[in-house]
Amino acid sequence: MRALYKVNSGEFAGWLDELNGRVYNVEGQNIGYNDRTLIFDLSGNYLSDLIDQKYVGIKKHPLVPKGVSIQAVPGITRIPLVHESGIDAEGFSDPSF
Repeated sequence: MRALYKVNSGEFAGWLDELNGRVYNVEGQNIGYNDRTLIFDLSGNYLSDLIDQKYVGIKKHPLVPKGVSIQAVPGITRIPLVHESGIDAEGFSDPSF
């Protein structure tokens, strides 16, 4: 599991399961999946970009491809982590998850 942080604020955002690409929020609920550099919700809608393998941020894309719909898997039990310093990436905003 890799910790994810919001790109600008550095707030802990959740977890990325590197084995199956599933993304979990801070409560441990499966909210979506990672497809290379994009994160989609369970319905295949764009949630965020994955930046430097540990930051999540929303960027306005001229055309974001629709992902596939997937079924949620059981949640995980993880202790939330402390926040980090954000990287203030140009053109990105923090996601809401």
